[in-house]
Amino acid sequence: MIIVNLKGGLGNQMFQYALGYVLAKKKNCNLFCDIRLQEFYKKNPPPRNVPREIDLDIFGINVKQPSNWALLKVLQNFSNYRLRKYIIFIIDFFGILALRERKRFFEKRVFDNQSINLYLDGYWQSEKYFIDYKKDILKIFNFSNLKNESKNVSFFKSINLNNCVCLNVRRLDFLNNPEHNTVDINYYKNAIDLMEKKISGELNYYIFSDDIDWCEKNFKFLKKKFIVDHSFAGKKFINYLYLMTNFKFYIIPNSTFAWWGAWLSQIEKKIVIAPKKWSGLHDNDKIDIVPNNWIKL
Repeated sequence: MIIVNLKGGLGNQMFQYALGYVLAKKKNCNLFCDIRLQEFYKKNPPPRNVPREIDLDIFGINVKQPSNWALLKVLQNFSNYRLRKYIIFIIDFFGILALRERKRFFEKRVFDNQSINLYLDGYWQSEKYFIDYKKDILKIFNFSNLKNESKNVSFFKSINLNNCVCLNVRRLDFLNNPEHNTVDINYYKNAIDLMEKKISGELNYYIFSDDIDWCEKNFKFLKKKFIVDHSFAGKKFINYLYLMTNFKFYIIPNSTFAWWGAWLSQIEKKIVIAPKKWSGLHDNDKIDIVPNNWIKL
């Protein structure tokens, strides 16, 4: 069996689930998701982190949880968020090989391992883990129930794929986190300049953000823009994500939510601009979350 430790927000959970799915399919075994650390952190949030929900249900994914082993009961006796190392030790003791992410880069050893009993603890933020199963991933993370909603139909009628840019801004939960607070207005101005050099004609920017007020103040210089307010967001921002997947041109921040919005777009010859400095704490030369065919700026 493959057990994936789900943690973080929706974008992170999608990366984790995608890798778990691929490994389970390769090894022809069951996939389970350990959500108990997530539940623990919700009650005892670690420094700088925002309590999260398990969000995969918005795709109709029925998250299967592993049986209630003794190792998971350890959670009841710890209040320190650093307990993960104890969990991993006990998992090893029970004969399940624990693979912890060593770096924010594709790790081939994940696929080289022959064990069919694996516990995966990491973020696994690279398309290289699942690119060979892209068709499967697109089917898993689908929005079929949203396509015919009247508000969405009207929204898409206003979009001309040849001159509309999806611009995403992530701010509120990033501002006080030194790992994530790496993108400012200068990045967006440089990305806009680059996009306008690559595409002829006047561009129209559709701005998706968790901080609407900031966007209204800081993007006044754009001649043509539409700030997509939160009436379009939907449950757990699923409708926001769906709308974002239907563009050809993207400017994204260092957000896994925005990453999936661009990656799930099936439009050919799309252009995606993403920040070269993805993390404020890790060596960005050793982070390969940005696909090779995207532009790092």
